[in-house]
Amino acid sequence: MMTTGDQTAARRQAIRAKIESLDLRLFPAWSEMAELSGDTVIDLVEIFDDEIIWDGEKFSILVNVYVTLSYPDDEMSDVFPATIEGHMKSGSVMIDRVTFDTSSFYYSHGIKRAQ
Repeated sequence: MMTTGDQTAARRQAIRAKIESLDLRLFPAWSEMAELSGDTVIDLVEIFDDEIIWDGEKFSILVNVYVTLSYPDDEMSDVFPATIEGHMKSGSVMIDRVTFDTSSFYYSHGIKRAQ
């Protein structure tokens, strides 16, 4: 029989595996990342297991998304926080929503973003 600690560890591992297999470009919020450069490529998604917030079977987790932003004459690396929200259903991890915080890009470049 699994203890509560074992169940929590198993759920964290399942969430980590699901996030590692996600193609973040398929979520509607990716458009915010895509508009940062002519070709925005994900290099790494850093997952913080201890950042999982539970509300019953629902969860949210903060991750860092490391990207390469390509421009006609240059490219640069940057990192943006993202929040992934989902829920557990019959022991499986379901992802409901992904949001990216790109405000640091606009702030650091002195760009006022249209609302």
